[in-house]
Amino acid sequence: FVAGCVANIQPIKGFEYLIQAILHLIHQGLNIHLLLIGGIENRMDSAEGYYKSLVDLVRTDGQKGRIHFLGVRSDVDDLMSLLDVFILPSLSEGFSNAILEAMAAGVPVIATTVGGNGEAVIPEETGLLVAPADRDAIAAAVQRLYHSPSLAAAMGTRGRQRILERFSVRRMVQSMESLYKSSIRSRR
Repeated sequence: FVAGCVANIQPIKGFEYLIQAILHLIHQGLNIHLLLIGGIENRMDSAEGYYKSLVDLVRTDGQKGRIHFLGVRSDVDDLMSLLDVFILPSLSEGFSNAILEAMAAGVPVIATTVGGNGEAVIPEETGLLVAPADRDAIAAAVQRLYHSPSLAAAMGTRGRQRILERFSVRRMVQSMESLYKSSIRSRR
């Protein structure tokens, strides 16, 4: 079972809660690998220190072979196709492109209830929403999809359909045309 996250490595993304959740599940005997895809955005001391603390968390627990820091990658689409679940543990978020990419790839999403995540993910349909900074909630959501591959597959399929219906280029062009027409009518 492969879980993954695509995001810049910075404290606001809440990686420590995701890693703690996965470590907890590994200790419960679940056969899980975690792919962390992304780099340190600004190479600031605080970001580098945060990254080091995450690596130390994994190393101290002895699970270096199960949690993989992949860095910045140009093959994110290929890596996304390997995932059984996409997890975004952000403490704060705008509208996440990574969530949309996961849904477009047919991967079920677990995300925190911050920012625009609730606009993209429909709970129990395209994924699961959990409270931010809640390692136990992330672990429970992952465990649920781990033990129910048919539910995970159905969520992935519905997520992909949602992207095609609401977020495709065609749909965005139609929405923009509608906005322009409405604006022109209101000026007359």
